[in-house]
Amino acid sequence: MSDQEQRGPGPALPGSRLWGGGFRQPLDPSLDQFCASFAFDRRLLDAEVRVNRAWVEALAGAGLLKPSEAAAIDAGLAAIAAAPIPADSVAEDIHTYVEARLAEIAGADLAGRLRTGRSRNDLIATDLRLWCAGALAAARADLAECVGALAALADRCGALAVPGYTHLRRAQPILLAHLLLAHAQRMMRDDERLAEAARRALDACPLGSGALAGTTAPIDRHALSQRLGFARPAANSLDAVSDRDFVADALHASALTMIHLSQIAEDLILATAEEFGWLALADAAATGSSLMPQKKNPDVLELLRGKSGRILGRQAGFLATLKGLPAAYNRDLQEDKEPLFDALDTVRESLRALRVVLAHLAPVPDRALPDDGGDLLATDLADALAAPGLPFAQAHALAGEAAARARERGVPLGQGRLTVTASLARRDRIGGTAPARVAEQLGEVRAWVVRRAGTVPAAEDEFRLRAAWDDDLGLLEERIKYWSRRGVLLPLEGRELRTALPDFRILTPGDRPETVLAFGALRRYSTRLAELRSLVVGDGQQGRGLGRRLVTHLLDEARREGLRKVFVLTRAPGFFERLGFVKIDRESLPQKVFVDCNRCGVRDACDEQALMRELP
Repeated sequence: MSDQEQRGPGPALPGSRLWGGGFRQPLDPSLDQFCASFAFDRRLLDAEVRVNRAWVEALAGAGLLKPSEAAAIDAGLAAIAAAPIPADSVAEDIHTYVEARLAEIAGADLAGRLRTGRSRNDLIATDLRLWCAGALAAARADLAECVGALAALADRCGALAVPGYTHLRRAQPILLAHLLLAHAQRMMRDDERLAEAARRALDACPLGSGALAGTTAPIDRHALSQRLGFARPAANSLDAVSDRDFVADALHASALTMIHLSQIAEDLILATAEEFGWLALADAAATGSSLMPQKKNPDVLELLRGKSGRILGRQAGFLATLKGLPAAYNRDLQEDKEPLFDALDTVRESLRALRVVLAHLAPVPDRALPDDGGDLLATDLADALAAPGLPFAQAHALAGEAAARARERGVPLGQGRLTVTASLARRDRIGGTAPARVAEQLGEVRAWVVRRAGTVPAAEDEFRLRAAWDDDLGLLEERIKYWSRRGVLLPLEGRELRTALPDFRILTPGDRPETVLAFGALRRYSTRLAELRSLVVGDGQQGRGLGRRLVTHLLDEARREGLRKVFVLTRAPGFFERLGFVKIDRESLPQKVFVDCNRCGVRDACDEQALMRELP
């Protein structure tokens, strides 16, 4: 997007040149079309309106807009956000569209005031960061559901033993569930990268940096950043308007996620092939051949492999765009949006497609590895020979000779205690393929899904629930400290709060996952008992049913996790009784529940009521 003056006239009249008061010729129409970005940046409408509304508030706070003017502009912007962009709309970009529409609603003079102290450069940088954070959060929700589908398939596979491969050659027996959970681990790391990319996108707010040198408007940039959900204002105006590291971060996280999806697809293509046949692909997830009637093709999985290459190209292309740019904004940066949009759209579409395919896969018990294991038990034989003290190098050579003789004679190597079942059972260290260890892995992955997939939509998507992010820590600590000083909550801060962060769930507006409306935590004391704690509804949010939504979600999470009882210590028992909690004696709770009470200022005269909810 091109630079503009920090103060300028209202929207250009039809046929006139944008930002062109000093020009004597209009821009050549073909070049005008070449520079336009509205065809793709129109999807930034929500972010654009949100940023503009925050800017109006900042201008009013600085005395640059009268309250009546600010109210009129804000109402106009809200009306723009409420209506979809007409299909036949024409504009250079999303900024000029919004300003032109605002001129129609509130008048050209007021619309022109919106530019005060601001540039399209800091505006687009802020818009894109907000959009990116929201899209990454949505991708994480899709990813968590996909991991859940992988875990469900692993559970269906049970104790189905198959050959494990290295160099695409049969190596040792493993459980098929072990292979599937390996892919789940990769995707859980993808979630961490997506979360980190979202945190970086909301780290520093560019708004108020002007075109490159900062703004002369006396706005409160800290308040502005906080309103938009950023951690802080950007520290350097030149860097703020040109920084697209967050786009590169999002592209990297997207590319690596797609690589992992491609690897999953490849393993599933092999597992469903006739030569392997460990999994059966239902007709609902397969395609046919235009010539060969018997074929069931895994086209969806092949497309996942193909799309990964496209996103790798998007990442490489964008990094090449950044490589030679001088400081401050350059129009090259208009090329940031299409790769970012395409990458995150593709990640989400691919995750949803894989989740559906996983649901249409079934294990084939008849294709399980026979217990004699063929020559796959050669390593177990070497281990057995080395156990009495024989050097493993010699044991390895002897086992290799035995395996060769067995192949020549066409007989299995396994006999007696040398079986697939015994081989699997011996791999019982953490991370191994022993059935007990795989069951532990499956439980851990399922628990991760329960914790992470806290993004269930509320009525009409007005609100959403998500897991807490690292960049929520500051706000959580400040609000808990505020209420603990008033004796409402127990203290929780610093390292202790960071440790407890995975237990917290955040209620947000449906379209702004970075905005915290309410939060609370589910503290596990055992596999059967948990506590609702640190429940806070934000200032000005009371009376909207947010507390009820939050508690209901946490109870659902506890139920899915297999917990049987959830208790709460509160001075508002009526609220919890309406949610099915029953009063109990505090003394009936386990002693370890009261560890935190030693730090409470009213521990000797506690007036909190204990309530319990039994979960079916």
